[in-house]
Amino acid sequence: MSITKEAKVALLIIGSAVIFVLGANFLKGSRFAVVDPIYYATYDNVESLYKSSKIFINGVQVGIIKDIEFENKKTLGKIKVTMQFNGKFPIPVGSKAVLYSTDFFGNKAIRIDLAENTTLMKEGSVFESEIDKGMLSSLGDKVTPIAANADKLLSNANTLFDKQQQINVYNTINGLNQALAALKTTINGVNTVIDKNEKSVTKTLENLASISSNIEKKNDEIASLINNLNSISGQVKNADISKTFGKLNKSLDEFNQLLASVNDGNGTLTKLIKDPVLHNKLVETVNSANNLVVDLKANPKRYVSFSLIGKKQ
Repeated sequence: MSITKEAKVALLIIGSAVIFVLGANFLKGSRFAVVDPIYYATYDNVESLYKSSKIFINGVQVGIIKDIEFENKKTLGKIKVTMQFNGKFPIPVGSKAVLYSTDFFGNKAIRIDLAENTTLMKEGSVFESEIDKGMLSSLGDKVTPIAANADKLLSNANTLFDKQQQINVYNTINGLNQALAALKTTINGVNTVIDKNEKSVTKTLENLASISSNIEKKNDEIASLINNLNSISGQVKNADISKTFGKLNKSLDEFNQLLASVNDGNGTLTKLIKDPVLHNKLVETVNSANNLVVDLKANPKRYVSFSLIGKKQ
């Protein structure tokens, strides 16, 4: 019996649909097993919790949210969440199903906090429910009063500054702006001076570099000069200075002896200095000589006579 093309197409479509549904449910975490246990929890608000959201125990996924609905559609009160576990787990009585945020976008999941109890929950039991505000919600609760206090502080600050104080603050800020403008002008002036004298500064630096280079080249000569100075110093240090001073002392002693003999009245020099008669005669002789020279200049014919023809008169 041959299968028509239409039947083949129909089977292909049905098979594709089955594979698609199985794959989708597999990705959602559903295993299509009758043995998977079902539990429940009720909340006042399940915002951002969806079907197929995950259930965790100690960070390990153990199931998914199968259904979310109102317990009583007429009163729209509590919301019942149906949880399907991927197998049987020993869950103690008193454990809590905590609704919490999994990321900063507010997506929700359920975390099972196990109780310390040896009695285990039966399938179909209802968990004690709890909503974890999370870090952002707790932070928001703490920030709200801080923001209110900051608002109040700003309001008080605004009332604290009267009109005159506001003018003073304005004048202060204006003065600061002027000071900054003057500083900017000064810096610009300094930059201008540096730019204008850049060649001079560069030349000076080049000269300093040249001097340093010449000194470095003359290191050997400088070292030789220092060695010569050291040698001269050594020679002066090692010279027989005591002998030289001995000769000088001897000369001074002889001169002292000469002065002593003069003081004692010995010799012509002593008589010349100390004998008044000899001194007076010497003065008279000098005066006579001076008078003779004066008269010779005044009356030269008295002492010398001559004739143009060689005859004495």
